[in-house]
Amino acid sequence: MNKTEAKKIVSIVLNVLVWVILVFATLVTILTFVSMNAKDGVPSIFGKSIVSVQSPSMDGDKEGSFKQGDMLFVDKVTQDEAWDLDVGTIIVYRAPIDINGDGQTGDINTHRIVEKSKTEGGIVFYKTQGDAELYKDNYD
Repeated sequence: MNKTEAKKIVSIVLNVLVWVILVFATLVTILTFVSMNAKDGVPSIFGKSIVSVQSPSMDGDKEGSFKQGDMLFVDKVTQDEAWDLDVGTIIVYRAPIDINGDGQTGDINTHRIVEKSKTEGGIVFYKTQGDAELYKDNYD
């Protein structure tokens, strides 16, 4: 291989790298603007969101368990679809308690539905639990 061929290969590799970085930067920019407009603060494109697992609570031995730091691609559901989730489904939701200790409620949590109940008025309640946790979450 002569110098001219080597320069051409390096040029092509650099061009591809620049395009990959440009596409990634564009995607991050779009996600940032979308999240600013999302009611729940979680960006989504075409009904899909990316969230990260923030604690080891789902690091169990069940199928579908996750490790802390894993990135998850999740489907956003409508309110009507949320009423029809089944026991065993892993959900991402805003917890009504302060999970991370920052003094604010509404932290994003990823746990498995372990119980489902319905009131006489038709309101559905779910009990969740992390796969690595011994006890169910103490909120509905």
